[in-house]
Amino acid sequence: MTLKKLRVVMFPKSQVLDIAGPVSVFEAANAVLDKSIGYDVKLVSSSKTSMPTSGCISMDVHETYSSIEFSGLDTILVPGGSKGTPDAMRDTELREFIQEADRRRIRIASICTGSFILAESGILDGRKCTTHWSDLERFRKLFPHIEVLSDVIFHNEDHIWTSAGVSTGIDMSLEILARDFGNHTAKKVAQNLILYMARPGYVEQISDFISDLPSVQEKMQDLLVYIKTTPNLDHSVPSMAARCNMSTRNFTRKFKNNYGKSPAAMVREVRVERAEFYMEKTEYTLKRIANLAGFSSVDVMRHAIYAVRRDKIASHKAAVG
Repeated sequence: MTLKKLRVVMFPKSQVLDIAGPVSVFEAANAVLDKSIGYDVKLVSSSKTSMPTSGCISMDVHETYSSIEFSGLDTILVPGGSKGTPDAMRDTELREFIQEADRRRIRIASICTGSFILAESGILDGRKCTTHWSDLERFRKLFPHIEVLSDVIFHNEDHIWTSAGVSTGIDMSLEILARDFGNHTAKKVAQNLILYMARPGYVEQISDFISDLPSVQEKMQDLLVYIKTTPNLDHSVPSMAARCNMSTRNFTRKFKNNYGKSPAAMVREVRVERAEFYMEKTEYTLKRIANLAGFSSVDVMRHAIYAVRRDKIASHKAAVG
């Protein structure tokens, strides 16, 4: 197998995190994949020069649009940036580069207002997309014939990907990585980058800004993050219910409705996952692993691991009939 050719578009005053975030994901993937597979990542622009970003960082361009060999090209990333996007939208050479990639069905992924560049190139016609929440109305005014989504952080349709921007470019890149090399690889990269959690595309990007009081779903999600980051603390049903400001009975019912399993079963799965991680990645003693993962003893940990594996096998058999 050969490396997947991935090219990142550069233009003056592009948003630095729109570039650095996704590039970090794919470069981190190269560190965990076999050297015969992975990504060949380079920056591409109208000229090979050092180009300023929206911050105090400049980046060296490796290739030009005119020198690109489309044969074997796998992915093109198009960043945004409020300062640089307007001029980039008027860049005829960039638009033609994107249009040719679209004709060849090459994967094209935009970050933030990079979606404006894709729309201006005409490749979003007849497709849905997303962009940064603060630019939704401006996008709708400029491109009224394109449906832009506000309730996702990234969207994929055919070979076209768009994301809400800035940090969500990382989420989108992890999903692309998972499609290319499996969830296990994407999870390992997320762990190496010390990401809090990998967010799915359907997360609403502006919900945190418009909600004064957290919904039940948000309380449950916050609780799950808390459990995953502190598996060794007290996660009894009464303590979890209190954290969500619910009665024990109501909490248990709503939790099961949301996740399809009891709170205790979820806590056990999280602790087993943490224990297995320590077993694979560290040389800790079993006693220390049990303590860090939240088990009262090594025997309790062993029984939990066996029970979780047994339940997964049973679920798989039920699913396949």
